[in-house]
Amino acid sequence: MSTKTIAGPAVTPEAIDTLEILREKITPLARSMFFAIRAKPGAARAESNYQRDALEAVTWALEVGQSMPELYSVLGEITGSLVATVAREKGLTSEEVRETREISENRVSQLNGPFWSIARTIEVEGPEGILAEATAENATFAKVKKYAVDRTGEMAFDPKRGEVEITFTPRGTDHAVTFTVASAIKTREKHTALVTKAATVKADNATEWRKVVSHYRNENPAGMVDRRTNADRNREALEIGRAVMDKMSPAQMSELLK
Repeated sequence: MSTKTIAGPAVTPEAIDTLEILREKITPLARSMFFAIRAKPGAARAESNYQRDALEAVTWALEVGQSMPELYSVLGEITGSLVATVAREKGLTSEEVRETREISENRVSQLNGPFWSIARTIEVEGPEGILAEATAENATFAKVKKYAVDRTGEMAFDPKRGEVEITFTPRGTDHAVTFTVASAIKTREKHTALVTKAATVKADNATEWRKVVSHYRNENPAGMVDRRTNADRNREALEIGRAVMDKMSPAQMSELLK
């Protein structure tokens, strides 16, 4: 019995060229992602380089009209292997390579939301606004993400969507909950108003709150409260300096000043 082989869609030279270009643009991001993953806690430079390369990749895509979903798709396909290659080049053990690759794939998944927001913003508004944000002086990937998330947030909570019903099952329960976008808009606006009011209350009263704490500290010094003024400290330092000079010979002072 003969079998037939069903050919898949032909891969065009144009598609191959696009993949090569995307790989070229993603490779620096994958390398900086590796160093950000392996950096010691608190090593801000490695993370900063990763954020810079992410911004450069997105900016390039915006400038040339590259599809953002396609960029993210290829990013998801090749980043793990690129990061693993760098890990092996740096002499990591097989276990460390596996662990680093898993973390890189998790990082890529975390980019799904921001990339969707960027893609949706382009789809609705065009690329001009977000490109201006990406190429502005002191632009950062965080600012570009915020720009896109703010836009898509406004779209999601558009009052025109008020009658749309959303159903979900809360975690830890077995029953579905249904609500409308309009009801979510009301609670969101209430939250925004309360946060604004809280910030105003804090600005108006923070000085008094600090005074209450300092008053309590003064009443209960526990041996820690220093009530000296700057003038007191300067005077004490001058007295100590004079006492030291009185005890030291000119030769000893010259030795200290070397």
